[in-house]
Amino acid sequence: MTDLSGAGVRVLLIATAMHEGPLLTSVPAVATSCQDLRTALIERCGVRPGLLRTLLDPADAQTMARAVTEEAQRADTVLLVYFIGHGLLGPDGELYLAATGTDRLTPGMAEHQALSFSSLRQALEASRASSVVVVLDCCFSGRVSLSGSPSLPAFTMTPAHGMYLMGSAEQLALAPPDAMHTAFTGALIELLTHGDPRGLQPLTLDAVFDWVFRAMSDRQGPLPRRQAGDRSGHLVIAPNPAVPTQVGPPEEAEPAPGRCPYLGLDAFGVDDADVFFGRDGMTERVFTALTEVAAADEPGPLVLVGPSGSGKTSLLNSGLMAGLRERGLLGTTSWLSLRLTPGRSPLRRLAARFDTNPESVDLMREDPDRATELAERLLAGRPEQRLIVLVDQLEELFTLCLDPSERTAFLRAVTALARPSGGGRPGALVVLALRADFYGQAAAHPELLAALRDTQLLVEPMTPDELHAAIEGPAAAAGLVLDEGLADVILHEFGATADRQPAAGVLPLLSHVLWATWLRRVGSRLTVAQYRSVGGIAEAIKTTADDTYDGLDRQGREAVRLMLPRLVRVGEDSADTAQPVDRSALLHGLPDTAAAQQAIDRFTQARLLTLDHDSARISHEVLLRAWPRLTEWVDADRDWLRARQQLAADARAWERAGRESSFAVSGEQAGRHSGTRRVVTGERGRTRFCARRVRGRLLAAGAPGCAPGPDRGDVSHGPGRARHIRADRFGHLPAAGRAGGRTRPGPVPRRRGRGPPRPAARSGQAAQPGLVPDEQGRGARHAAQQSAHTRCDQRRGACPRPRLQR
Repeated sequence: MTDLSGAGVRVLLIATAMHEGPLLTSVPAVATSCQDLRTALIERCGVRPGLLRTLLDPADAQTMARAVTEEAQRADTVLLVYFIGHGLLGPDGELYLAATGTDRLTPGMAEHQALSFSSLRQALEASRASSVVVVLDCCFSGRVSLSGSPSLPAFTMTPAHGMYLMGSAEQLALAPPDAMHTAFTGALIELLTHGDPRGLQPLTLDAVFDWVFRAMSDRQGPLPRRQAGDRSGHLVIAPNPAVPTQVGPPEEAEPAPGRCPYLGLDAFGVDDADVFFGRDGMTERVFTALTEVAAADEPGPLVLVGPSGSGKTSLLNSGLMAGLRERGLLGTTSWLSLRLTPGRSPLRRLAARFDTNPESVDLMREDPDRATELAERLLAGRPEQRLIVLVDQLEELFTLCLDPSERTAFLRAVTALARPSGGGRPGALVVLALRADFYGQAAAHPELLAALRDTQLLVEPMTPDELHAAIEGPAAAAGLVLDEGLADVILHEFGATADRQPAAGVLPLLSHVLWATWLRRVGSRLTVAQYRSVGGIAEAIKTTADDTYDGLDRQGREAVRLMLPRLVRVGEDSADTAQPVDRSALLHGLPDTAAAQQAIDRFTQARLLTLDHDSARISHEVLLRAWPRLTEWVDADRDWLRARQQLAADARAWERAGRESSFAVSGEQAGRHSGTRRVVTGERGRTRFCARRVRGRLLAAGAPGCAPGPDRGDVSHGPGRARHIRADRFGHLPAAGRAGGRTRPGPVPRRRGRGPPRPAARSGQAAQPGLVPDEQGRGARHAAQQSAHTRCDQRRGACPRPRLQR
C-alpha cells in the first residue's frame, strides 16, 4: 500500500509532444515518457487505472485548465498533477505551460495561448485534497513558487500546507533527440522500476526527489528544485524494489558521542576555531585591513559592515580573535582583547572593560578622549602587550541606547582609543561590527564618517566552495560521515549554485539545519533523510520552534507567548531587532514563574534563546523571520511594544534626571503615549509625567534600577496633581480609556493589536488593576463598574477585563 493507492487519489498526466507552429518543435520523447510513466504509476505506485487520467497533446489552454479543475474537485486525499512539455516565460516573467496550439506568447493574449502557472495554482488551491503534488518537467519550472511570490531561494518561500512542487529545471529542461524519455521523467521512471540500493524502504516523495537530484547531478544535467509544504514530503510513493522489505522496526545505531560541530543559531566563539570553516578568505581580508589601518597617518576604527546573518560575530571570534592568538598581527601575538556590545549604556559597558571604578563612566562622559587614559592604566607595566577593542552589534547604539549625548561620547571614546597615546605607545586596534541596514544611522554621526569612508570592510557572502567547506569541514573534524550528495542538496536549496550566490544574511539557517540534522544522526552518519525530517533549509527553524513550543504544557505556552515579544524591539523606520532583557524583568508579572522558567530552559536547550549572566536574548534575529508564530505575536503586539519602548525611554530619562518627583514631558509625547500611561495636565498647560512611585511599576518596560518588588495600590491625588499607574500581574501597562482618560461601565471593546492576550483569571482570583478614573464623578462611575463586574463574576466565575482601583 502506498499513499497513491487509495480511493480518494486523483492523478492527472498532461503531455504536449506535438506542436503545429514554426517556433516550438515537437518532442516525441514526451509522448513515450507519458505512456511509460503511466505504466509505472499503476504497476509500481499502485494507482488505480480508473483514477488516473491522461491528457496527451491538449489542443489549447482551456482544455488543460478544465482537466485540472475537474480532477482537483474530485480528489479527496492526494492530487498529483504531472506536466511534460514545453515551458515558456511570458512577458511578465511568469511560467506558461504549452498546449499543442501554442507557438509564441503575445502580450495581452498569453493567458489564452498557454496555461499560466498562476491559473494552475488557483485551480489546485480549490481542491479539498489534503496533499497536492505538482511535478513540472519543462523549461523554467524551477523558478515558480507555490506561494505566488516571485522566484526566490526555497528558504524564503512560504508554500501552502500540504502542497509539494517539483520542477525539473530552472533554465532549459533536457530532452535528448535520440532518447526514449525526457531526462527528468526518464530518471523518475528508472527509480520506480529499479529502486535505490542506498535508499530506505519505502520511497517517499522526498526520497524520490533526492535520488533524481543525485542522478541529474551525476549526469551533468539540469538540477531540479523542490518546494514542500508541511509533511507533504513524507508521502509514500512506491516500494523501493532495490531494498528488501523489513519485518519489524529497523535497528538503528546509537548516536555517536561527541560535541556537535555545528552551532545552530549560536555564534562561533574563540574556542570554536577548530570547526570554523569556509571563512579563510574573509579572515585574511580582515587582517590585511587592520594592518593598513595601523599604518595610517591618522589611525581610526575598522568598520565591518554586513547584513544580519552574514557571520560578523563568528568572524570576529573564530576568525580574528583566534587568529591573533595563533598567528599574531603587527609582529606580536601578545594581544589583550576587550570585547563588548553597546547595550543600553555603552559608556558603562566600555568603562567596565577597563576599570570597575564607577568614576570612569563620568570621566568619559565629560571628556571621551580620556578613554586613552583608561587604556594606558590597563596596560601599565606591560610594554610588550597591545590592545584590541571589538565592538560587536554596533547597531545597539541606535536601538537600545536612547541618549544621543551618550552615543556621541561613546563613539568619540572608541575613536580616541585608536590614536597613539602621549607616551608614544601605539593606539589600540578598534573594530566595529555594524548591521548593514543601520548604515544610514551610523553615517549620520560625524564621529563615524571618516571610518565609513576610509576603513570600511564589507563582510562578503560565502561562495559555493566556501559553503561546501562550512558543511563538510566540521563533519570531518568531528569524525562524522555525510551522505553522498547531502552537501549538494543543501546548497541547492540554499540557493548556492555555480551561477548564483545565496541570499545575504542566511548563514544561521544553514547552521541551524545542520545542527538539527546532527541531533538525528544514526551512529556517526548524517543523511539526506534526516535533513528532510527536520524540515530542510526552509522549515528547520520553524520545526524546532514549533516542536519546542508544542512540547510545553498550557502554562508554559502561555508564558512563552508573553515573554518572547519582550525580547523584540520593534522598529520605527528599520527592521525589528532582538534585544536582551534582564531575566527578572522577563519573568516579572507572569502568572506561573516556574512554568516560565522551564519554558526558558527548553528554548535555551533548543538554541533558540541564549542566557547570559543575568539576561536572556533571542539567539539570532533570523528567528523573527523564520518562525511565523513569533512574527504573528510581534505584529499583534506592535502598538503595545512600541508604546512600552517609549515608556522605558521616558523612565530612563527620568533616571538620568535624578528621579525628580516631577518630570516634565511635552504635550506631544504625552499624547503619543496616552495609550500606555496616565498623564494629567497641570498648571500652564504642561503635562507632567507621573514619576513618584514609578520604581517597580516600570520593571516590565525595562527601566533601569527598577528591581521587582511587591505591588502597591494605585494612588490618586487631588485636582492638579499627578496620578499613577501600575503594571498588572502579566507585566502589562493598562491602556487608556476614552478621550480624557475616562472609562465607562459596559462592555469592554475587543482589543486589537494592544498587546499579548491575557489569560482568563481563575475563579475567585483578584481583579486586575486598570485605569484610574478622573476625579469628576469618580465615585459614582467606580461603583457602577464594580457592580457590573460583580454581576459578571457571578455569571461567569471570573472576568478578565480590567477593573477600576481606588
